[in-house]
Amino acid sequence: MAEEFQKRLEVSSFNMKSFNLSIVIVTVSSRSTEVNRCLEALQQQSVNSFEVILVENGSENFKSEMAGELPLTLLRLRKNYGQMIARNEGAKLASADIVCFVDDDAIPGAQFVESHIKAHKSGNVVAVRGRILPVAQRSVNSLVKGCFDLGEEIKPALLNAEGNMSIKKEVFLKVGGFRNIPFHEGIELTYRLIKEGFPQDSIIYFPDAVVYHDYFPHSNFRLLSKNFFGGMFLCELHRLYPKIFEFISSYEEGRKERREIDGGYMHKIFNKFYFLSFFSIPSKVGFVYRNLFFGKGWREIMRRLDGTFK
Repeated sequence: MAEEFQKRLEVSSFNMKSFNLSIVIVTVSSRSTEVNRCLEALQQQSVNSFEVILVENGSENFKSEMAGELPLTLLRLRKNYGQMIARNEGAKLASADIVCFVDDDAIPGAQFVESHIKAHKSGNVVAVRGRILPVAQRSVNSLVKGCFDLGEEIKPALLNAEGNMSIKKEVFLKVGGFRNIPFHEGIELTYRLIKEGFPQDSIIYFPDAVVYHDYFPHSNFRLLSKNFFGGMFLCELHRLYPKIFEFISSYEEGRKERREIDGGYMHKIFNKFYFLSFFSIPSKVGFVYRNLFFGKGWREIMRRLDGTFK
């Protein structure tokens, strides 16, 4: 698999022989500004026992101004295979026992690395999702705050903050990593982990692990399309795993208190439905569209996306 996807491996020089955390960041050449901002934030961490694996998804002219400032491995892929394959290939190169995934346009907080390492020190923890706080003060961000910022308490949680999560490398590779789907991959991974026998309290939310990242795209078109296709793929998850909605809802009780604190009735309604990707009209349309028009054709598309889907 590595030989199939890998094009060139470039390793910067560094002295540290072992790390407590390997951070995988997937990027493309058009996002060099964003990824440099992310790498700059990683330079300011409270601890330095980590490495960065930067997966460049299929561009020839990628350059990082910060590449020489961190213990960094640069993996170039033959073409843009998408986020999931790129993350999985990056995880295979991790030298630490814990693999952490960060979006290239996220800004890790100063204690981000330290917090993820700390969260895994509990003997039974296999995976961690952190807290996501918005960069911009936009009113739409406040509406879905309860989906990304789960409060101050450590609690069992879905891994639905894929751009701020960590997992034991051995476990991640054992279950096959991320499935090659464009939406809800963290929920799907959580479901498989539970089905593999890991208890719900071994997959936790750890509030001190903070990244700053806006909840919504700034483009209205991107927001609409994201929700449309999100609805379609949640429907596909339901086909693959008929009990997925009940599984998702099993985490809702632990979030009621946070929603009540966050605000009024409309906030709670918004959070509840957005959490299931059904609140927005585009998401509902996507869900209905997939049911009415795709049928077996859509299942064939999913098989082509990932041969592990049956």
